[in-house]
Amino acid sequence: MRLIKCCFTLSIIASCFAGVAHASSTSITGHTYYVDCSARMQGNGSSPQTAWNSLAQVNAAVFAPGDIIRLHRGTQCEGAIAPKGSGASGAPIRLTA
Repeated sequence: MRLIKCCFTLSIIASCFAGVAHASSTSITGHTYYVDCSARMQGNGSSPQTAWNSLAQVNAAVFAPGDIIRLHRGTQCEGAIAPKGSGASGAPIRLTA
């Protein structure tokens, strides 16, 4: 299985979505989910202290408009990230550090 360094990939994705996030004056506030693949215990993703510790957990969730997926800087995750769900005009689903 290939090892992916998410920090570089996320910078590109965040740059691509930056303009979309400000394209509309209306916005929907979603939930923020945290991912830290170096975390020892599996969390529920609701805070940095209870972060998801695998991309499989991200891939199992369905995200809604305005949701943010925050990956811990410097963490290395194995596998591919393929979030499910759909954003909306003015409320994209964002991947950030």
